Amino acid sequence: NGGKVIAWGTESAQVHGSISARGGTQGGDGGFVETSGRYLAVDAIRVDTSARAGRGKRGNWLLDPYDIDVVQGAGGSLGDVDQFAEGPPATSTSIGADVISNASSNVTLQALHRINFSSAVNMVNAGVGLSATAGETINVYAAISTNGGNVNLSANDASSGAALGLGSNINLAAPVSTHGGNISLSGASITGAGVLNPGNGNLSLRANLAAGDIHLTGSGSQLVASGVGGQSITLQADSITLAGGIQAGGTAGGANVTIKPLSSARAIDLGSKSGTALGLSTAELAGISAASLTIGDGTNTGGILISDALTTAGDLRFNSASAITATAAVSVGGQFALDGGAWTQNAPALAAFSARGFSIAPGASFLRVTGGDGGTATPYLIADIYGLQGIGSLGLGNSYRLGGNIDASGTLNWNQGTGFVPIASGDGAGYAGLFDGGGFSINGLYINAANASVTSGVGLFGKLQGGTVQNLGLQNGRVTGSNNVGAVAGISLGGTLENIHSGTAVVGANTAGGLVGSNGGSVRNASASGDVAGVNADNAGNIGGLAGMNQAGASITASYATGSVTGARANIGGLVGHNAGAVTQSYAAGAVSGAANIGG
Repeated sequence: NGGKVIAWGTESAQVHGSISARGGTQGGDGGFVETSGRYLAVDAIRVDTSARAGRGKRGNWLLDPYDIDVVQGAGGSLGDVDQFAEGPPATSTSIGADVISNASSNVTLQALHRINFSSAVNMVNAGVGLSATAGETINVYAAISTNGGNVNLSANDASSGAALGLGSNINLAAPVSTHGGNISLSGASITGAGVLNPGNGNLSLRANLAAGDIHLTGSGSQLVASGVGGQSITLQADSITLAGGIQAGGTAGGANVTIKPLSSARAIDLGSKSGTALGLSTAELAGISAASLTIGDGTNTGGILISDALTTAGDLRFNSASAITATAAVSVGGQFALDGGAWTQNAPALAAFSARGFSIAPGASFLRVTGGDGGTATPYLIADIYGLQGIGSLGLGNSYRLGGNIDASGTLNWNQGTGFVPIASGDGAGYAGLFDGGGFSINGLYINAANASVTSGVGLFGKLQGGTVQNLGLQNGRVTGSNNVGAVAGISLGGTLENIHSGTAVVGANTAGGLVGSNGGSVRNASASGDVAGVNADNAGNIGGLAGMNQAGASITASYATGSVTGARANIGGLVGHNAGAVTQSYAAGAVSGAANIGG
């Protein structure tokens, strides 16, 4: 690796000529060069901290006076340049923009007080970056451009010697572009109309003082990025104003925009700007064009409110450590993802909600109901497919009732084609509450867990564990799994299925039925008319029109199946594939075919 060269003066330093701290000829990182002094001159200096063999990282060049003014030309000056009205006497060092532009090493400007870019910097060497750190303000009066190198500007930064607090801003009066390098800005506030464009790089803006803000005053698109897959644009502040929009490739790209507060206790308000929360207006949100928009980072405890209609063409993600609620409509053209937080809507008249895709991460909860408290006497009232999916994220002992027919046809687009996630899926506890369909139907439910590792059950309910499902219809749709697959329940352990009809098609390998995969409880007054297909696989079999298996001690009473049943292995039955329990007053009328042990 290259070594260190430090030219430092307590009061002044004049450094001219060439300094080399290159990596070795066979490999190694470039070294470190520091030229520092309260007064600093670097006229026509040449600094080389490259990695010569191309098998290491480029090194750094640090310039560290009190104030820095980047001016036109290739020179530097020790003269008194009184640029500032406050602070200590004039101690500014002027550095020619050409010195920085032609650098072959990453350049670091560090000033105790202020840095002005008064002349354009155009760093011509590929991958060479620019960092500027100031205790007070960084003013971008002229354009900054790199050829793939990163640009890091940090004002109000204690590492420069002292963070000077309110007013120690990054002021954007000119554009910053990197042609693929990352752009990172941090200051008490970040203000101005300068366009920021990292190309394929990432972009980060952070107001590092609670009383500060991000206040972008440009027009059109002020934050511009290519939208390449995996690209991130992050805005963090307790107050944000976006007069200029964000253009990051739209839904055709793969960029994600994240908006989050600096203070974890700061509330977020999407739709209004009250001054007491991180607020974004409907117009500001509409000006964000990216594949995905993320609100929060999982640490904010102040809550999130959607107070005005929120529409996104792409994905919308929420990640909170507290409550999220919506009093206005939400329309998501892509995937809605609840990565963290407790979404809560419980009102007789719910604001509209729609999304092409829908997912709830483990640990998050989603309650969307038109009344009730989850008790047996006052069950939660489910109004749509989103509230139905949310049941699995809430207490598995709660009681629910459908408030009307549920359109589940959109689940075909959920979760990258795997559809609805079975309630009480996985190897944990099963559903133990009361689910009353109220005589209503769920239409078009789609589940595709054929390639999932779930063994505990696949169906509307993955597992019933003493719970009851009653007065429900399933129409159309398709449920596919591997083991223990049923339209209503994959596994019933002491559960009750009563007054239920399913017309949903079922596909499974081992223990699949038109109503329940493996019945270890009670089935009464139930029917299934959907076709059931058993696929050819190791340990496959036990395929039935109503139940794949009726376990010892379980019962099926006054029930029937009329769909066709096909199986590639043994134990294929029009009503039950394998019966070890009791079956009374029940029958099957569908065609049955299989390899062995076939019965009507």
